[in-house]
Amino acid sequence: MDRSEFLQVMDRWALAYCPCDNTLVPGLDNADVDRLDVPILEFRSGESDMSHTRATSEALGSGLRAAELVDPPWGDEEWNERREAVEEVGSLFVRWPLLVPQLLEWADRTIGDHS
Repeated sequence: MDRSEFLQVMDRWALAYCPCDNTLVPGLDNADVDRLDVPILEFRSGESDMSHTRATSEALGSGLRAAELVDPPWGDEEWNERREAVEEVGSLFVRWPLLVPQLLEWADRTIGDHS
């Protein structure tokens, strides 16, 4: 791939992945977000997470009318610590089972029997 073609592809991908306009979710129209009327549990990002910023998670939580924004069951440095340990443990997501109690409690409160 020549340099010019490569840069065009990267620019196109950036538009798909980066919040470059006034939408809450890149690639999802705000009108579509406004129509979402389902229970949503959103876990707040850590303040130190530069990949998934706290400002983004809080804006999304306040922009989704049915969202409940909560803190995850780990500390602020979770994303950074998992990225550092991925070679050692094989995955970024090995601690996600810690979310289960919060998810079950939320499901019981919002959608009832989930068995």
